[in-house]
Amino acid sequence: MPCSVTGIGCCAGSRCDSQPPPRLNLPRSELVQPGGPYAELASTDSTIRALAGLIKPVGPVERAPRCTRRISRLYPSGPWGFIAAVSSELARTQGGAGRWWSLGASESNLALTEYLMCEAFARGDVMRRLGINHFWPSFPAGIYETKKGWLGVTLQTPAQWLAFCDMLGVSKLSDDPVLILGEDRLQHMDKIDREFAPRLKTRTAQD
Repeated sequence: MPCSVTGIGCCAGSRCDSQPPPRLNLPRSELVQPGGPYAELASTDSTIRALAGLIKPVGPVERAPRCTRRISRLYPSGPWGFIAAVSSELARTQGGAGRWWSLGASESNLALTEYLMCEAFARGDVMRRLGINHFWPSFPAGIYETKKGWLGVTLQTPAQWLAFCDMLGVSKLSDDPVLILGEDRLQHMDKIDREFAPRLKTRTAQD
């Protein structure tokens, strides 16, 4: 039975571009796209992540940013490659041919922060480092220690904020109109952490 595969780093350069459509759907991932503005750049994982703005916001405010070396630049490329392969596979079931897909790790990582660039351009609200476990431009967006394990908490919408506060029994936070939006909660991080942190330590991450 024909199947689709994802080839990471295979068929690099223009070699695939001159070939006929493949029977399979074959995404390939490279550090940067051939022919792009960074095509000749000697790149590493850290270089790619720095260009995408993923290093600046990590670490303590008063010191240099931290480079999280265990996070590969290929992680964001994986979902994009999967989306490309599955979309092509759906087309192939309708009589379409297989396709080559070229994924640039630089562009894939950039998708995580491009909206912050728009914010900076439109509003002059430049991304800045907020400290350990605090990430611009919303709050909360990090991990909290529990009685057993760690819990990732990202509350973007008002509904998520209200539901989380209700779960922890902190109605004084959910009833405060100043804290409804994530951007506004940035001004009250310590106040919110003082309520969230001790309550989460009474529960397990599984709870």
